[in-house]
Amino acid sequence: MAIYTKNGDGGFTRLADGKGLSKSDVRMDAIGDIDELNCHLGALICQIEPMRFFILPGGHPVIAAAQIARTVCRRAERSLIRWVQIEEKEDYATAIAYLNRLSDYLFMMCRYLHHSLGIPEIPWNSGK
Repeated sequence: MAIYTKNGDGGFTRLADGKGLSKSDVRMDAIGDIDELNCHLGALICQIEPMRFFILPGGHPVIAAAQIARTVCRRAERSLIRWVQIEEKEDYATAIAYLNRLSDYLFMMCRYLHHSLGIPEIPWNSGK
């Protein structure tokens, strides 16, 4: 599975159910905010005894910091897209693509950190 499709460079994304929508959609704001919260909780877990009831991103402070950076990058991307759409700017395509790719890079950095630190990745389970 490729980490990038280049489809996000145009400001659109696909949800897990296949529905496509703009990255500036309020639903994406909610998803991003929840993702950021999840990463902050992962960072918190790295400071307190390990929780044994549910799983959050983390496992090591540097991984949690990378996850937080990734979610903040996504928020910045959404904010830029929203501004570009409202102001009808046409010369920010490179900046939007850069933020999209930077967040992909940060995701891969998290995977690399898990591997290099010997901390197992915990796959997300959709419940389906």
